[in-house]
Amino acid sequence: MRHARKLSFIDKTTIIFHRMLAQCATEPRQFTQALIYRVITGWGLYNILIWFYSGITLLSELAFNPEQFYRDFASLSLVQSQAQLTYDTLTASFGWQGGWAGFLFAVVVTWAKLEAELESGLCND
Repeated sequence: MRHARKLSFIDKTTIIFHRMLAQCATEPRQFTQALIYRVITGWGLYNILIWFYSGITLLSELAFNPEQFYRDFASLSLVQSQAQLTYDTLTASFGWQGGWAGFLFAVVVTWAKLEAELESGLCND
């Protein structure tokens, strides 16, 4: 028996993959529910970050570039183009990009959870 920290990455990957398959086979409902919760959480976090990023970029165009803002304020071309860019970014985050971000988050969280369980105990060779 040896600690999991001394295992190679391939050995850890194999063990974690087998644990995921075993968990999916023995408790499919619980495994699927946890995976769905993680995907939804990741999708939500991605959307929050995109909203924050879009708000900051819109604010920076409006407030932190006063000379350009002063010149373009009469025509509102800068404000309209930045608002359109913000709208496009936000609608894209609700689409397939948000889904992939949620799926990636679920994979990383599941992997980290199983690796932490593996490193907390001992494993057989």
